[in-house]
Amino acid sequence: MKKIIAFITAPKTLLIVIYLMLAQKLLLAGEFQYFRNTEQSYIHEYGTKISKGLVYLAFALSFLYPLIIWLQTKNNFRKHLTIVIIGSIPALYFGILYMLSS
Repeated sequence: MKKIIAFITAPKTLLIVIYLMLAQKLLLAGEFQYFRNTEQSYIHEYGTKISKGLVYLAFALSFLYPLIIWLQTKNNFRKHLTIVIIGSIPALYFGILYMLSS
C-alpha cells in the first residue's frame, strides 16, 4: 500500500495526472455533445458535470502541488523546482483569469 501511495504522490506522476485531468475536458467535450439530443441525454449531463469536476480538482491539485512536493522532498526541493513550476502553471492561469474577471 505504501508503494502505491508513493507512486501516486510522486512528483512526475502527479504532474501528469494534473495535465490529464485538464486535457480530458478538451478531448471529451465533443463526445458528450453527441448524446445531447438523444434518449441518453443523461450521459451528456453527467459527463459534463464529471468533466467540470475533474477540471476543478486539477486546479485544486495544481494549487497544492508545490506544498505536496515540498513535504515529500524538503532537502531536495531545488532539484524538483522546474517540475513544481510546470505543475503550478494551471494554478497561476486560474488565478490570473480570476483576477481579470473581477
